[in-house]
Amino acid sequence: VEIKSGATISTDFFKNFDRFSDRLKNTGKKLSTKKYVVYGGDNSQKRSKAHVLSWRDIHQLVPHS
Repeated sequence: VEIKSGATISTDFFKNFDRFSDRLKNTGKKLSTKKYVVYGGDNSQKRSKAHVLSWRDIHQLVPHS
């Protein structure tokens, strides 16, 4: 999960995911992860690199019991 204060989605929001993936490749470990960016805007959406969640939808990250 990456948290950003900006209200407009930017390609910079996703750059740390690429760094993390590169580091995992260097260890030889394979890890399947879901990637989320929580940002200050109002619209949640799925992008090719991650799910983008409005801060208003952050409850979707917590499993319901």
